Amino acid sequence: GDITQIDLRPGEQSGLKHAMNILQDIKGISFSWFKSKDVVRHSLVQKIVDAYDNQKPVQKGE
Repeated sequence: GDITQIDLRPGEQSGLKHAMNILQDIKGISFSWFKSKDVVRHSLVQKIVDAYDNQKPVQKGE
């Protein structure tokens, strides 16, 4: 899963985040976080990922 791709309403908890909290201390279970440089896809996809990573936060109403 990808916790940056959560589209829940405010106040609703992500099942992935919930599972991470419950399972984080269990031996044999681990989580991995990847960065833009870890993406091994078409170069255009890499540019899209970079564009989203570098975007300025959008204010409500914009």
